Formats: sequence, structure tokens, C-alpha cells
Amino acid sequence: MIITKKNDENNAMHDGTPLGNIDGITRINDTIWISDWLAGDLMKSDGSNKQHLGQGLADIGSVGNMLYAPMMMDGTVNAWQP
Repeated sequence: MIITKKNDENNAMHDGTPLGNIDGITRINDTIWISDWLAGDLMKSDGSNKQHLGQGLADIGSVGNMLYAPMMMDGTVNAWQP
């Protein structure tokens, strides 16, 4: 479960359901994005908006509203505004 601190209240951002082989995590505005290296999936912390990018999706990152997804098996980096 991911907990955030806002106005002295704990707000759960995930219900604790297993998401997979978590490798990367980054935040864009109020959305936390998580990558699963083994499955090659990218998803929001609540498990929604799952996108299959391919095995080897590595340590994702973000700058501003841009999401960067390195693909270790391909030697490439995908970048877009989700």
C-alpha cells in the first residue's frame, strides 16, 4: 500500500493487491506510475491504465509531464506525456 501525507491525513493510493515485479516508480502530478520489468507492463499505482510495452521495461522516470521508459532488451527509451 502506498501512503501519502496530505493535510495530516493518510491517504491510501493502492488497495494492497499485488501488481507484479515492480522495478520503477515515478510521479507525474498526482499520479504514481509503476513499471513491471518481467511482464513489461506500465501502470498507475491503482493498477489501472495498464500498458504492455514489452519485457525489459526498466527504471521509469519523469521530468515535468514527460514519462521516460527505458527498454533494456532493446536499448531504447520511450518518452511521452501520459
